[in-house]
Amino acid sequence: MQKAVQRGMARKERRLPRYLSIDEKAFAKRHRYETLVCDQERGTVEYVTDDRQQESLERYYGQFTAKELGEVKAIAMGMWDPYVAATRAHVPEAADKIVFDKFHVVRTVTEAVDKVRCQEHAEAMRGRTPDRNQASLAG
Repeated sequence: MQKAVQRGMARKERRLPRYLSIDEKAFAKRHRYETLVCDQERGTVEYVTDDRQQESLERYYGQFTAKELGEVKAIAMGMWDPYVAATRAHVPEAADKIVFDKFHVVRTVTEAVDKVRCQEHAEAMRGRTPDRNQASLAG
């Protein structure tokens, strides 16, 4: 398998896709991760590396010149800080090109709504007035 991968990589054209997606894949019950960079237009895997660190994505970006990286139109990714940091450090105007994937955005918004709901419920419970039925039983 390693030989086949090496052969395929040697034959692969060196190019930077205009539309990238970056994600991690968990293996071994989420104890090991791989970083995947894909070409969104062609639907191909462009780069795979062990771990999901900032440096792992920076190695991918390091293959290309600043001019080449400037031609990237959009980068879809999760809200993983090391990926965001690597992209901002290497891709010109990255802040305008990063598109967070829907799964991560929805999860973040849902968590925020749930946190506010819990806080408001706790506040309402602290300031609540006695129930009329309970007051008539006590009086």
